[in-house]
Amino acid sequence: MLRKILTVVNVVLAAVLIYILIQPKLRARREVHADLVYRADITALPVFVAKANGYFDSLKVIIDNMKEPAKPGEDVLDVLKGKYIAGIGTDWGFFAFRAKDRPGAYRVVINATSTISMPYTALLVSPDSKIKSYKDLEGKSVGFLRDTKHDQLFTYILKKEGVNADAVRMIALMRSEMPTVFSEEGMGLDAVIAVEPYRTILIKSGAKVLEDGVIEKKLLSPLPDGVIFTSIANLELKREATRRVINALNMAVDFIRKNPDSAVAILRSEFELPDTVVIPLPTFEKYDEVDFGAVQRYLNTLKDAEILFYEVPADSFRLLPEEIKK
Repeated sequence: MLRKILTVVNVVLAAVLIYILIQPKLRARREVHADLVYRADITALPVFVAKANGYFDSLKVIIDNMKEPAKPGEDVLDVLKGKYIAGIGTDWGFFAFRAKDRPGAYRVVINATSTISMPYTALLVSPDSKIKSYKDLEGKSVGFLRDTKHDQLFTYILKKEGVNADAVRMIALMRSEMPTVFSEEGMGLDAVIAVEPYRTILIKSGAKVLEDGVIEKKLLSPLPDGVIFTSIANLELKREATRRVINALNMAVDFIRKNPDSAVAILRSEFELPDTVVIPLPTFEKYDEVDFGAVQRYLNTLKDAEILFYEVPADSFRLLPEEIKK
């Protein structure tokens, strides 16, 4: 009788062991679903590459929904709640401002940065403009992309340059308005803080450069431009889907590094730009490569510019490898 019981126990234990061994393979074969929220920006390039090259498909990730936020900063709250697996290409200023009260609830997946030599920003004026200096901007209108904190950063720069910032009118622009910002049928503004790809488009169309790499030069280089992020809620409740999305985006970063020209071609296709437009790409850092010292300097700059009113610890956003283990 005892021998029969032991035999049954051994069979059960063997079955359990086999299940433990094959369970990861079964999980890997199972499709997972993911919703993503993204900002149509060059810092969202990893997701464009992942889609174009089939990385999501290869990892059996079905993207059910990929949309832009209805309002600037809305994506930060939606990812926190777990409505979306990841927020992609969100402006760092907006991300920090919305995440400041609960930084430990978010995790940075990919960081996109620019430098003085490879800028993301530029202060441009119209082709026929007589503006030669920051002081000349007093009484003028300056455009900025509406889903960024560039207006407040630029106001901070103006004050540092000794300009009466209150005399400069900051105008929020939609992306569709950026390419024609200086034209008669456009906004007819005096100047604009242009980010890529609009920096390149406007310069090619004849806009004058008052300061290339304006935010990089005047405030910080390297400059954190856009961020891809997830939340603790996703890591706890949708770990497998979150892990695969992160892996697909990491594959995309590897591709961008090895094939920058092909990555630019994907970017041109996404923005419907002609082949003659050559866009300088930001540097993309994977979650385990992010320089959180540089991120902290940026967050401190946001505090100095009175975008943040207290210190936010950059290290709170760090994604640890064990958090995405199978």
